Amino acid sequence: FIDDTNPQKMAMDAALLTPSNAGVPVEYTAFLDPKIIRILNAPVKARSIADERKIGDWTTPYARFTQVEQTGFVQPYDDFADNGKSDINPTYPLRENYIFETTIEYGDRESDIADRSRISLVSEKQMSAASTIDLAMNRFYFYGVAGLQNFGLLNDPSLPSALTPATGASGNTDWARKTAVEIYNDILAMVTDLSTRSKGYIDETSRLKLVVPPSISALLLKTSEFMTTSVKELLKQSMPNLEVVVAPEYATAAGNLAQLWADVIRAEGVENKAVDLIYSEKMRAGRVVPYLSHYKQKFTAGTMGALITQPIAVSQMLGI
Repeated sequence: FIDDTNPQKMAMDAALLTPSNAGVPVEYTAFLDPKIIRILNAPVKARSIADERKIGDWTTPYARFTQVEQTGFVQPYDDFADNGKSDINPTYPLRENYIFETTIEYGDRESDIADRSRISLVSEKQMSAASTIDLAMNRFYFYGVAGLQNFGLLNDPSLPSALTPATGASGNTDWARKTAVEIYNDILAMVTDLSTRSKGYIDETSRLKLVVPPSISALLLKTSEFMTTSVKELLKQSMPNLEVVVAPEYATAAGNLAQLWADVIRAEGVENKAVDLIYSEKMRAGRVVPYLSHYKQKFTAGTMGALITQPIAVSQMLGI
């Protein structure tokens, strides 16, 4: 039954029962890009400096390493003498295994809502766990773990004292205010330091890695009126096996740090690694634990930090 005597009861041109049309809701015209834009973390560069090596597993409390130093002396020969003596001095340094973990959790409704925005919530959180462990492992490779016999590339007690950069013509030691030649000479001083302390095992032809912070990397492109090529090009000419590695950890509170590593030391036909990055577990995925309407999962890894076996293979310079 329609009461046509009351125009307010009917939808007519002159009197609307619904609100006036203001256009199509803007959400209906929006486009949701399926490509996910990811926020970048700081680069992990420890593995660019040294190789990784697996030792033990997550049940290993610590690892011992065997070092053997050969000792001896000679005396003049005599048929009836018992002179001179050769011996060895074995030592067994240890590194403690640090086991660390991270967890993810996700709910049933949370996952379904995320699906509406084209996000695979579970896989994204698993990727986040892998990234979190990788970033932590990189940090431990540089700094070790406080309170344990676990050290890194930047704080191992066997590291040599840092050299001081030479004062440039401007009266400064930092590379930002030094000429290309002065920067090159600072790097040459580190090569000289390596060669001197290694008794010649390391020289300009050795496989070398120069590690600097990002703010210093671009300064290696400096040239001067006396040098048509950049510092980096000159380094490549004079040290053909040199590689430059850029790591943000080398911008320290005490100033910009540079390290020059010899990858290996060849002695008596044997290649001796200078440093290894030790892990016991790269990443262990635990079981997925169901609750009433959500799930949890744990991820575990372990590290013994950086093991510097040949301290003579690294030179440092602080304040560049």
